[in-house]
Amino acid sequence: MTSQAGIYALLSAYDVLEKLAPFDAVWVGSTALDVHTSKSDVDICCSAKGDLDGFAAALKSLFGNQPKFHLERKPYRGQPSCFATFELSGQAVEVWGRQHPVEEHEFYRFFKVEARLLRFGGDDLRAAIRELKEDGLSTEQAFADALELDGDPEEALLSLYDADAMTLLALL
Repeated sequence: MTSQAGIYALLSAYDVLEKLAPFDAVWVGSTALDVHTSKSDVDICCSAKGDLDGFAAALKSLFGNQPKFHLERKPYRGQPSCFATFELSGQAVEVWGRQHPVEEHEFYRFFKVEARLLRFGGDDLRAAIRELKEDGLSTEQAFADALELDGDPEEALLSLYDADAMTLLALL
């Protein structure tokens, strides 16, 4: 498994975040949180800033020559979305673009909640999440299971986005 630092070095070597800077790119997900497994991809959220066609064209121009490049447009949670998957030196990468600002993406919000929980839960929570992910759970499912959150894992995590520290600490 590539370390978080190794993934950051890979992103830097290919100038991924710099190339995607016009779209307010943010590295999110399990690799950014350092709870990834060897099967995890690198997730990057972007804002298409109202122009999904332009975003799709930029993704094709920037990364279309990378191995396993695939571009798709489809709704996610009822919102128009465009994403590309490809590999960089054997590491799977997924770049998502939505019409609205990155800070409104579900993926970004999951990431912010999960980062806060890991800050409070430390190495024990990080190890529990990795173990659940090794069993095949998504990052959101792993957090929901580890914290015994009820209902849909994604909705449960989104409901914690504005939670105060005491609410998050009570879950640990």
